[in-house]
Amino acid sequence: MKTIAFDTSTMTVAVGVLEEDVLLSEFQLQGHIRHSESMLDMVEEMMKHLNLKVNEMDLVAVGTGPGSFTGLRIAVTTAKILGQVLGIPVKGVSSLEALVEQWDGEGIVIPVLDARRHRLYRGIYEKKAGTVICHKKDDAVDISSIIEEAKEYGEVVFIGDGLDVAREELKESLPESIFVSPNNGKIRGTSVGILAQRKFQEEGSDNLYELEPNYVRPSQAMREYRRKHGEDA
Repeated sequence: MKTIAFDTSTMTVAVGVLEEDVLLSEFQLQGHIRHSESMLDMVEEMMKHLNLKVNEMDLVAVGTGPGSFTGLRIAVTTAKILGQVLGIPVKGVSSLEALVEQWDGEGIVIPVLDARRHRLYRGIYEKKAGTVICHKKDDAVDISSIIEEAKEYGEVVFIGDGLDVAREELKESLPESIFVSPNNGKIRGTSVGILAQRKFQEEGSDNLYELEPNYVRPSQAMREYRRKHGEDA
């Protein structure tokens, strides 16, 4: 199974091409907000170097968030278009769980992405004997609350670019925890692809009409609209 996978839930644009669980090519561009242009250019370049065509892919894998509202819309929309045009299955996966996939060890893993205003997008997962168990679903949570949650589990692993803004605060309160380095804490296309392949084998493909980004919380525009028109708007 050849899989093209991408994630634009953060300021990092990540694209990967795999055959089964073997990485064929991977691009990663950090600190770039023009996700649509970057991602499509990267896909084109990868296909050229691999001497492959996009219509030779068997699965489209996409990180559905949580994360950047604009980035998530671009990634999920692109995945749906590719799936429809090429007539191949699409599988969306949690961008946070993809970070857990990157951790080679076992134990409790808390992937974190910056949600601003002293909050992080986080999930709480456990890696054990090659399986991943979700203990708390992805959400946007205040850093102080994450500290209290982590204390319930003892030693935990933190991974993700949310550590760019929260590393010192988390370290001070949770000195026994493991903090993955910034270079290893960016979401990789490979991780999205491997996770999506596994879930595709277990669950099948996603319905293109039902696949949506996991925003977790409403956008600023929606919050303003509800403020003016009421919570039920």
